[in-house]
Amino acid sequence: MKKISYFIFALCVLLTSCDEIFNDEDQPKDNPQEAEKLIGLWRGEDAVGMIHLYNFRPDRSATYCVYTHVMGNIASVNTTLYSSWTATSDMLYIEGDAVLYNRNGKLVGVDGSQFKEFELSRIYNPSTGKGTRKIPELTGKVWTGYYYDKIVQLEFRADGTMTRTTSPNAGWEGTVQVKEYTWKIADGAIKMSDGTTDAWGVGLVISRYSYEPNFIFAEFGDACCALSDYEED
Repeated sequence: MKKISYFIFALCVLLTSCDEIFNDEDQPKDNPQEAEKLIGLWRGEDAVGMIHLYNFRPDRSATYCVYTHVMGNIASVNTTLYSSWTATSDMLYIEGDAVLYNRNGKLVGVDGSQFKEFELSRIYNPSTGKGTRKIPELTGKVWTGYYYDKIVQLEFRADGTMTRTTSPNAGWEGTVQVKEYTWKIADGAIKMSDGTTDAWGVGLVISRYSYEPNFIFAEFGDACCALSDYEED
């Protein structure tokens, strides 16, 4: 399975309203009240059909992935991990770089090719435990995703149990780890537990065509990523 990895973040040089914010002498000052409004999983689709997925964690780390559901271009999705994010009343910063506009608690991005704005919507809010998107059929499939040095595979069973298999990603060393979970769907989200820690997941894209894979997103704390049910022939 071929991996897709895209990088954005040249937003401010594209928008004149960001000129002052990007002054190296002006470091952004975090506004905890604004940041609290933005915690969660955000999804947006830009003008060329790319899906941008940001997971802003309560501990102020963040993850980002991007993928497309255009026919013939879907493959596995890499997830990029960031150590910090901050927010002001105007912008959201990842590791000090302005990445998204913050407009009254709504996030807006700019695509890197046509320079057009696109809105993002929060599809999971950890403070309420609620998701907003339809979850595809989970059982009878192997869901595969990539998180830094890990390959994560999930197998959901109809009896309410799930196996999570974590393997070293290509070029990395390590051992295969297998953990068992219970799972259920509630409040528009996948609720998972290994008996000690809880995890969550949501649906991302429901295929419009039978030959397109479905996607979900799962957050386990030590790993989180978008996962596809795609199977290579």
